Amino acid sequence: MEHSEVWKSGRIVRFLTKDKVKLNGILFADSSDAKTCLIYIHGMTGSFVSSIVGALANALPQGFGLFSFNNRGHDQVSSMSKFIGAKRVRFRAGTSFEKFEDSVYDIGGAIDAMQKLGFRKFILCGHSTGCQKAIYYQYKMHDRRVSGIALLGPADDYNLLKKQLGRRYAVVKGKCKRLISKGKGEVIPDLEIGLCAQRLDSQINLGRVEARLLDYSGPMKEFGAIKVPILAVFGSEEEYRLMHVDKHLDILSRKSRSMHFSKLVIPDANHSFTSNETVLAKNIYAWAAALKSS
Repeated sequence: MEHSEVWKSGRIVRFLTKDKVKLNGILFADSSDAKTCLIYIHGMTGSFVSSIVGALANALPQGFGLFSFNNRGHDQVSSMSKFIGAKRVRFRAGTSFEKFEDSVYDIGGAIDAMQKLGFRKFILCGHSTGCQKAIYYQYKMHDRRVSGIALLGPADDYNLLKKQLGRRYAVVKGKCKRLISKGKGEVIPDLEIGLCAQRLDSQINLGRVEARLLDYSGPMKEFGAIKVPILAVFGSEEEYRLMHVDKHLDILSRKSRSMHFSKLVIPDANHSFTSNETVLAKNIYAWAAALKSS
């Protein structure tokens, strides 16, 4: 079924990350004096185009910019460009093949590109696995330009995948380890999951940071190290919850050492906040405006 939306006009921005990967995004800004930019980080198989981004663009208040970009995990499988010296090299990426730890280059590159355009403060807004990427970036980089982090649907990918694999968990985990040790990390060991060995291992092996970041049953030390203000949002009908969403938020609140932790439940909203995107956008900007004025 065809579906169309009307968005406020934006500007395409192309940039290179520090490791020379070429990425694209779209910038929305009502005025040249806007100094705070919301950086939207999509989740697995996502892209810079989504109904959430459309709602954020249409609700954009004065004094803010919005930059939504394709990270190297966009879509299920994608072909991307990287420059080695002057030579352009194609490589396989997308959710199935990305290396989670490289997300710091993507987010850092987006912030650098927006800084060159005049923005000075940045709010990371991650959706789904974009939440883990936002948390990891700030944990790793301690970027003073980041003034807050909004987490939209911060689900527990580790325990969700462990539950999905069931009795096969140990077998699949062992297969990933063997493939990686043989230099075959890009082989897909489980067609049902559809992730290559190193990507799947990143999510089901607690020795890897991606698995630990939002393991609600674990210490979540990386999340706990974040000091900037945090807004965590779930829809009441979150389909990827492992417990009631209020309990997820309570755990985040207890484990956070943020200078200001806020939590929100959007009634009747699912993981993608379908039909509730405008309410979500208005709440994000109200929280961001309060940060800006404090």
